[in-house]
Amino acid sequence: MLKKLQHKFVGIAIIALVTIVFVELLSVNIVNIYQHDSDTRSILYMIAENDGSLPSGSLGSSYYDALWRPFLRTQVNVEPSYSMRYFVVKLHGNVVTGITTTNISAVSSLDAFEYASKIFGEDPGYGFIDSYRYYYRRDDATGDAIMVFLDYGKDLESTLMLASISLLVGVVFVVLLAFPVYLLSKNALAPVKRSIEKQKQFITDAGHELKTPLSVIAANMDVLDMDVPDNPWVQSTQKQVTLMGRLVEELVYLSRMEEEYPT
Repeated sequence: MLKKLQHKFVGIAIIALVTIVFVELLSVNIVNIYQHDSDTRSILYMIAENDGSLPSGSLGSSYYDALWRPFLRTQVNVEPSYSMRYFVVKLHGNVVTGITTTNISAVSSLDAFEYASKIFGEDPGYGFIDSYRYYYRRDDATGDAIMVFLDYGKDLESTLMLASISLLVGVVFVVLLAFPVYLLSKNALAPVKRSIEKQKQFITDAGHELKTPLSVIAANMDVLDMDVPDNPWVQSTQKQVTLMGRLVEELVYLSRMEEEYPT
């Protein structure tokens, strides 16, 4: 019984530990994903505001971060334009007025036109297409529109890498703590073990102490039965003494079985 209780204790402790580690790592990854997405939105917004080019330096984040500024970083560190992979498509009504692909070598003007055609019917705003994060802004008054596409591949790779590392660290952390938890479970269950041992000792002692008076009562009833044969009171007492003797023997037997074969 004690081993089963210890296994349950260890199992519950490990489950609680796994839950805590999982929640913490999940929170870290969620914040990381949000920050990446927030930075990407800010960069796309700045490119659109700067008429299709990326401003240099460290600029404040866009209004999307206003709610989170007390908790997360408040500035977006914009990399030099040559390291940012993006392309821009400008439109006036249904006519493409300009395509800029100088900041990305993997996309041609025709490819950029095809990407723009795919999202032209969509509502303005942010979205995903293939491995690109885009920002589509349209001015209904003038009919001008701009589509900015930013390569999201590196951010996706870094996000997946952080998730993989977090998972590996979490597994290693839980495995390393499993052994100390097992050792601590012995100390935690020590009072229970002492209580069970005292209970067994009490049953054994009580069994031995009860055998003597039961034997005396049984002997006295035998004498009375010889003096007063077929007396119902004597016979009833003899039956109860016999039942009580069997009960004591069973208790002592069970106590010895637990000592010889602990569960």
